[in-house]
Amino acid sequence: MRNGLLISLVIMVGFIANISAQDCWNMELVDRYIVSPFCFITDMIAIDDYVLVLDREAGLVIVNCQSPGEPYVVGICGSPDYGYNMAVSGDYVYIADSENAFRIIDISNRTEPTEVYCLETSGSVQSVAVSGNYVYFGVRDDGLYIMDISNPSEPLVVNVLENLSQVISLEAQGETLFISYYINNHARLYIYDISDPEYPYQVFNYYNGLSIIKNIGIEDDIAVFASDHIVRIFDISDPSDPDELADLPAYSVYDAVIHDDHIYLSDHISDLTIFDISEPEAPVTVYVDNHQTHCARVAVTENYAFFGNIDFTAYCVEDPSEPMQIGYIPSLGSIKDVKIDDPNAYALTNDNFLILDSESQDRISVIGSYEMTNAEAFEVSGDYAYITCTLDGLYVLDISNPHSPECVGYIDISSSTNSLMFAENYVYIPCAVGMHIIDVSDPTVPHLTDTYYSSSSKGVYVSGGYAYLAMGLGGLRIVDISDPNDPFLVSELSIDGDAVNVCTSGDYAYIGDFNGAVWIIDVSDIENPIPLCCYELPDHAVDIEIVGTDLFIANYNHGIRVLDVSDPAYPVETGYYQTIGTARSLEVVDNLVYVADGSNLGIYDCTAADVQTDDTPTVLMALHGNYPNPFNPETTISFSVPQTGVVTLAVYNIKGQKVKTLVSDTLEMGQHTATWKGTDNAGKSVSSGIYFYRLEADGKTATKKMLLLK
Repeated sequence: MRNGLLISLVIMVGFIANISAQDCWNMELVDRYIVSPFCFITDMIAIDDYVLVLDREAGLVIVNCQSPGEPYVVGICGSPDYGYNMAVSGDYVYIADSENAFRIIDISNRTEPTEVYCLETSGSVQSVAVSGNYVYFGVRDDGLYIMDISNPSEPLVVNVLENLSQVISLEAQGETLFISYYINNHARLYIYDISDPEYPYQVFNYYNGLSIIKNIGIEDDIAVFASDHIVRIFDISDPSDPDELADLPAYSVYDAVIHDDHIYLSDHISDLTIFDISEPEAPVTVYVDNHQTHCARVAVTENYAFFGNIDFTAYCVEDPSEPMQIGYIPSLGSIKDVKIDDPNAYALTNDNFLILDSESQDRISVIGSYEMTNAEAFEVSGDYAYITCTLDGLYVLDISNPHSPECVGYIDISSSTNSLMFAENYVYIPCAVGMHIIDVSDPTVPHLTDTYYSSSSKGVYVSGGYAYLAMGLGGLRIVDISDPNDPFLVSELSIDGDAVNVCTSGDYAYIGDFNGAVWIIDVSDIENPIPLCCYELPDHAVDIEIVGTDLFIANYNHGIRVLDVSDPAYPVETGYYQTIGTARSLEVVDNLVYVADGSNLGIYDCTAADVQTDDTPTVLMALHGNYPNPFNPETTISFSVPQTGVVTLAVYNIKGQKVKTLVSDTLEMGQHTATWKGTDNAGKSVSSGIYFYRLEADGKTATKKMLLLK
């Protein structure tokens, strides 16, 4: 019978927004508290009174250092990928993303940095450098891209040097580009003349043996080329014939920066070493710190140096031989869960339980914390917080004094746990062996009441004497817990997905699917659950909450989404917001959605998503993709536009040259398709390779790539 139900299941395909075109609808940001900004810092640049920090998880973080002794984060532009290296010119930051993308961020408003351009690439982008109106970035296995950035929001690729397909690092000074290159186990330094930016040519080639040049630092006529085991100092006054002046020992270099006749070097052994190179032929070590654990990336400005690894440290270096720590921003870890219990907010990172002042009118402050190990999920009830830790157990914290939480109870569960729910003096914990039921009527002495044994479960929701278990690939199980000492299975339902969380309201259960969907189940007959709908999403449904007829979804890299489920068989998307980080957890209180998204606690007003008005768009601008891809000889591109207007859809080659205009006309609102047969505007067949197609409509643009194979 169940198979028949699944065959007749209504499949609803949710609208997958192209975020570069529109990042919110019927929701607005009320406030954003940057609680824990750093995970792993990959690059740093000091400009004016700010330090730009590139973090592996948070993205671009802007730190106000007007008072270096009290640095604080003022803005974040999240990246869904792994930012590796960056360059700055004017009000724009150019980011090399190792997950196959090149990004441009507008930082004219330091508190609201905004991505204005993103180019998806065929390989990881390793490094980036800017000179004048041109940016240079290396794409692995593809080449060195040269892009005209006269208009940073609409840059144009003017050339690709395919012979430079293994660029490691780049640095530009004036009309000279320095390139670290590694191929066939050989490391080289190339120097290019870029006086004609679109057609650079090589003027110097240096063989560095087997040691990759990881970092290039330049000040005036002195350059530093830092490899794993050696740092070389060169006079580059004549770029076509640089003169090696001295070598410095190093071990596993992280970063090397020159400032005011000093080299600041971070490596695996000494963490931080400062050399005086006022006489570059005879550098002198003036400072070594073998215990400075905060240094991996370095940025230096007048009298101050900033070091970053998993946290951020400010030093006064007025005397470089005696640097003095004056400021610090700790890393508290990535926020994975959030709860609101007025007047406080609570957040959980991997290693900390945080109590936050939610009534702050400025930036949020952590008023209390408790250090954990491998914390996974928590619940708050009254004066107690219940926290699970992977392969450990359940901790009970007394939070009656929010400034000094205290552990008052613990039970060793000895199973992997990833969520929990508190209900009527019991804590229900899904785990690798099914579900543990913990009696916490005395929070100081929690004890195991019973374990419902089954296969591994991932999420739990308790309502009306039943525990609804999200069983991963096993679907949904409903367990009778009216007697917590004797739980038993009532029913189960298989779904074609990976159930990771669940919630219920009235006669319906809602399942969050890690494969990118929400399942709606009729549970009016608890012994015979019936699937009604599978609503597809652009990413993992890692957390869900039902409030009235609105279903709120933490959609990981695609922010938060709201579905109207007043007709459970036909849900309708009524709002979304692209959060700056990965949306992992949410809680809804009085039309406000609190979202844990990496380093931030975001607060969003969803009032508009509750009401469908006559002018609610049924279609938003989106470039859905092409099929097939790869293709030969033709492919169909599908897209949608929100209103009647002029629409342009064109195909470009990797050099940014227009190959074919597919659409240039006035189109009505709605879904459209266009077919490309692999020809240019003259009707000639084009060669195999990567091509980009760009949609322009409603004052917005969106770009995707495709592969023609012959």
